[in-house]
Order: sequence, then C-alpha cells, then structure tokens
Amino acid sequence: MTVFRELRAGLTLDGQTKVKSPSTVMSTAEAISVLLNSGILAQHFGDGRIGAAEVARSLVGAVTKEDARDLVCLEEYLENVARPRKGGEWQAFYRAGKDVL
Repeated sequence: MTVFRELRAGLTLDGQTKVKSPSTVMSTAEAISVLLNSGILAQHFGDGRIGAAEVARSLVGAVTKEDARDLVCLEEYLENVARPRKGGEWQAFYRAGKDVL
C-alpha cells in the first residue's frame, strides 16, 4: 500500500522525496488487484505466502498496463526510495523489483 500511495501522490509519505508518478491509474482497485494477483502467484508458483517477489511481479504489471514507458517510474522508485529504506521488507522488495526488471 505504501508503494501505491507514494507512486500515486508523487511524494513519499514523509514528504521528503518526490517520485515520478506513472501515467496509469493507481487506484485502490488497482492496489487490490496487485494483492490478489500476488496471492495467486504465491499459491501457484511459490510456497503460498505473499512475499516481495510476488508483489514486485504484480506491481510491474499494474504500472505498465497502459504504457510500458511507465516502468521508468518504478525503476526510479526502487533506486531512490526502496533501496535507501532500512528494514528487511524494503530490501527484499528492492531486490525482487530489480530481479523482475
């Protein structure tokens, strides 16, 4: 949810970092779709638990569904926001995102 809110707003939650927003709609319905798709990926191709890899794969699809050029927004988000953040979840998301890209 944090990634979705920040990409939609074009600003991190703490207001410190501007991020490039994709041209595609980043709605609540899209966030739910990413979560649902992540669950399906985890159930059928993983161990049944949603992790960073499933979220990253699903997020790429949501961000690029209308324009593949929006992938740049996600790439910049990973480098400028996710990578510097502390915490295992953020680092796992960063690595999974880089692997998907």
